[in-house]
Amino acid sequence: MRSLRNAIVHHKGLATEECTKLRRLPIMRIEDEICLSNDDLFYLTRAIRAYVDNIIRSATGVDPVYRTIWHVQ
Repeated sequence: MRSLRNAIVHHKGLATEECTKLRRLPIMRIEDEICLSNDDLFYLTRAIRAYVDNIIRSATGVDPVYRTIWHVQ
């Protein structure tokens, strides 16, 4: 997420070398325009949610029910 944000904000939406190393998104080349599909954004949202849920589960031992307010399945 940091790599994408930095490229979008500070490099006018063009992929940087860090963006080319992202494993879970479509392969980009340096200086390509960053263009994410709805499926890419859906995947990112689910991946972030799962990551946060795992942190909460490991810290508390409880499944985080609060996430239903995110309206993402």
